[in-house]
Amino acid sequence: MNEHIVNADWFVLHNPSSGGGLGKRDWPKIEKLLHQVGINFITKATEYKAHAIDIITKALDKNYSKFIVVGGDGSLNETMNAIINYGSQKAEQCVIGYLPVGTGNDWAKTMKIPAGNYQKAVQIILNKQVLRQDVGLVTCTANGQTVQRYFMNIAGIGFGGYVSRGLDNSRANGYKPGKLAYLWSVLKGMFKYKAERLKFHFNNEVKDSTLYFSAVAIGKFFGGGMQPAPHAHPADDLFEVTIVDKLNPFKVIRAMRNFYSGKIGHYKEVNFYKTKNLEVKNNNAPLLIETDGEFIGQTPATFELVPNKINVIINNQEYL
Repeated sequence: MNEHIVNADWFVLHNPSSGGGLGKRDWPKIEKLLHQVGINFITKATEYKAHAIDIITKALDKNYSKFIVVGGDGSLNETMNAIINYGSQKAEQCVIGYLPVGTGNDWAKTMKIPAGNYQKAVQIILNKQVLRQDVGLVTCTANGQTVQRYFMNIAGIGFGGYVSRGLDNSRANGYKPGKLAYLWSVLKGMFKYKAERLKFHFNNEVKDSTLYFSAVAIGKFFGGGMQPAPHAHPADDLFEVTIVDKLNPFKVIRAMRNFYSGKIGHYKEVNFYKTKNLEVKNNNAPLLIETDGEFIGQTPATFELVPNKINVIINNQEYL
């Protein structure tokens, strides 16, 4: 195949483990629907964590440029990372559509792509309303090594990283956590997680925090619908950074309704900031970091906003 010829078909990445097995159960009806609407595609299923990166890289080698992800936020993140790491020119040519079948489906909530209504989600792909959205790049440490990872929704520091690592351990033991398992992990974590001192460096300022949780956000939602960054915009060239200082777990439980509604700004422990770059340094013990729901490493860390980096098909007219 000539390397300058773009493959006209769609490449569908399918994660059967997403959503606690929902990706496997609903795949036959999704596959049938894609055929019915006339989408020409080939498909490949993931078999293990980070397998999507390898699959998408090989698809890019074959000049595919149109991708549909049938999975959760993690599968979407891996697809995006594979495309960006392949090269800027290739990323400009590619577009990603999304059929959410994950546990949280949080990026989809910002973009108004419904989970469970596959006919509507497929129609959104056919409508081809494309946003060239920002992404974030985090540099941190994992097992003594420096790691870098792009994210397209939210990177969480502290409590979010703690919960994600616990879910990672569950998956490593062969358990496929669904929504109830996630909520149970959050509840347990509220009473086990220990806040630590951190320094946030951004906009020529230094903010000290005994951190409960921080969100470095491009999208609004995480954790299956909580809104830690209600003012985030996926294409304004800025992170919304939410810093939540130490909270009593019972106060967190009482405030949970406001976390889901996005009305958390009136708590004195919660502060919002806008920035393009952020550096986080721990005073004592490092805090854990997750990106788009997947555990990635720990502090110290830097976060860099990379504007207009990836083409995505969305349904939120506010951003088009």
